Amino acid sequence: MSGQVDSVDLQELALRLSAVVDFLEERAEHATLQSSQGAQALGRAVDGFHARTRELSKDAVAAIASQAEGAVRQAVARAAEQCNARLQDAGQSAVRAAAALGGEVRSLQKVQRGLAWKAGLALLVGASLAAGGSALVAWKSLRDLERAGFGEDILEATRNGSITRCGEALCVRAGPDARRAGDHGEYLLVGP
Repeated sequence: MSGQVDSVDLQELALRLSAVVDFLEERAEHATLQSSQGAQALGRAVDGFHARTRELSKDAVAAIASQAEGAVRQAVARAAEQCNARLQDAGQSAVRAAAALGGEVRSLQKVQRGLAWKAGLALLVGASLAAGGSALVAWKSLRDLERAGFGEDILEATRNGSITRCGEALCVRAGPDARRAGDHGEYLLVGP
């Protein structure tokens, strides 16, 4: 490549940047969905766990109460209460974990929005830089073309004898009715 950026390269760069943005958005949405589904499943499991725990505690107490005496009933009730307290602690821990997962989902959504903005901004900056580079190359090319045109005019004037050397100085052939140019008439027009 000669150092010049052409429109095909810019379009390819823009397409690649757009594909990267799409890929990042898709991955972030997938991660958000998975986290949300996991949090919902955990919440449902905790609810079911609480219901089963209550049912189990009630069934255990009823069965033991019907078969045992008062002392056995009290010991079992205390054990069931301790078990229920532990199970409720475990359930509360699961609820806290579900809440933490919900917070992570919100954080992932914020990160996703930030990445989308940053990718869009990077795409805009890249396109601006590419457009600026193209404008600079076009401007330099026009300037070079102007210089080349002036050089061709000098070469043609030398070939047809309008400009020649007179010792160490340049001489210009001007007709008897030489026309002048410039703000103050400081130049002679050369040519037919």
